[in-house]
Amino acid sequence: MKNQQYAELYFVLSTLLPITSRRLLKDDAHTLRILGYRAICSCALLRYKESAEDGMACLDIRRRLHEVGCAVSSGDDQRLSVQVDECVMRALVMGERYEEADKVASFLLSTSSPPFCGAGGEHLAADGPTTSMWQSAIPHIKRFRGAVVAHQWRDALAVIDSEESGTSDARACLRASPLCAMLAFVHLESGHPMTARALLLAYLADLPEPPMWEVMLTAPSEHGQLWDSFRSHYVFATTLLAKASVMSGSAYLNIAAALLQRCLRVLPLYTPARLLAEFVLSYEAQQELLETAVSAQDFPAALHLSARMLAMPEVNPALQAEVYLARTQIQWLRCLPLEVVREASQCVAADPACALALRLRADALEAMDQGAEAVADRAAARHLNANVEAAYAQLQAQRQRYDAAQRVAASQRRSFTAFAAAAPTASHRPDHLWGASDSGTHTSPHAADAGFRCARAKTDSEDPPSPSPLQTSAACSEPTHYAILGVPRHATLSEIRQRYRHLILQCHPDRLVNASAESRQQAAEEFKRVSNAYSVLSDAEQRRDYDATVHPFI
Repeated sequence: MKNQQYAELYFVLSTLLPITSRRLLKDDAHTLRILGYRAICSCALLRYKESAEDGMACLDIRRRLHEVGCAVSSGDDQRLSVQVDECVMRALVMGERYEEADKVASFLLSTSSPPFCGAGGEHLAADGPTTSMWQSAIPHIKRFRGAVVAHQWRDALAVIDSEESGTSDARACLRASPLCAMLAFVHLESGHPMTARALLLAYLADLPEPPMWEVMLTAPSEHGQLWDSFRSHYVFATTLLAKASVMSGSAYLNIAAALLQRCLRVLPLYTPARLLAEFVLSYEAQQELLETAVSAQDFPAALHLSARMLAMPEVNPALQAEVYLARTQIQWLRCLPLEVVREASQCVAADPACALALRLRADALEAMDQGAEAVADRAAARHLNANVEAAYAQLQAQRQRYDAAQRVAASQRRSFTAFAAAAPTASHRPDHLWGASDSGTHTSPHAADAGFRCARAKTDSEDPPSPSPLQTSAACSEPTHYAILGVPRHATLSEIRQRYRHLILQCHPDRLVNASAESRQQAAEEFKRVSNAYSVLSDAEQRRDYDATVHPFI
């Protein structure tokens, strides 16, 4: 029990029960303990029907033992009785048997003594809701589940957050039961991902980790059937936590990737986890390319990549705000105030608490002689974040460096233009370019050409030999983007995207948690090559330019 090995204990307890007869003796305290522990194991494995049956059988035995004067007296038996009572209430409520649960609670509260002082030593009863809490929570839980079924998220939260009697008990029961995942889902649908994360983190920390799918392949079929309900719920709750992490911003993408990896190790074919994992890996790859482009001050490429990131259907408001903020900074560095206002407004629409976007928009509005709006945005930014001016100062220093680099580049372009204009063209080439004698007389082109051929023949022995066909082939043996992705040159965009998603799941470094550093480094390099190849081939213009470049070698 302490190690949460509920499946193993369930099989052991089942073998200890009478096989030939299901009749329970009135004074069989041994059978009472076996059924009680099995009810706890069934409840932990989310097999609520079996848990309710065993728990009700325990209550019947206890009632009969009490009638003949054999009441439970030892501390362990009292602790077990408290846990069984809680499991019965939990199983009936989770099975939506509310009327039966209310009757059982009334019976337990009228016939039982107060809960044992030391109850809660075992895992299930540790700080768990009591029978009285379950009974007072029943009407609120019933209304909450009805609102969720009707997709009325606000009404569902209103039921739990109201000040009515019993709502605090209802919140405690929801957080301590699988209904916590339902509550977290409601918060996600209501736009509160951080609240959903906090609920699921606390809930999943108390759950046992189910066996991996490799273990289940070699386990008996009865073992797999026993874990089915729990595995499905565990993967659903963990995927929900990963989704809440993604909706909380890019800072939690690594956590989401690790959670999804755990889900796929339990149920590899769980579609929601696979789809979310593909999005996370693809977004991380695009984000890395975007950061590289911004660091290299390749702003056109950065804007192109950010536009593609915004076009992803799974992008949520938190990620949209981050991408729009990056675009706002790029346009601000390029001194385009109108574009800054447009991008910053998009950012504020996705995240009204983004102080830096408001500060940059204030600067752009001031440059456009809209002083009143600029003052309002600047005040709002300072109200949201007192340190926004420090971040703005860092951007100003970056802008100065960018302007200096632009001036140097412009100067070099002007120098090259002046040099090209001063250079003689082919139509104004002087005659002495064909060769001149020391006496000042010009030689004819034919004579100069003959001299050139003579000099060339003289120095041929000193020139290095020309490369052989094998050497030329080796120089051009660098794999193409098509070879990296393993697709033909005429592959369609859907084929390229499908192949990219398949490869990115195989070579992502997060999948090699227990691998060596060298293996992880090789996976990271392969991940970069695949991402770079996909970024080129998935864009029609870049792919056309690339095909024109590599066509001679294909």
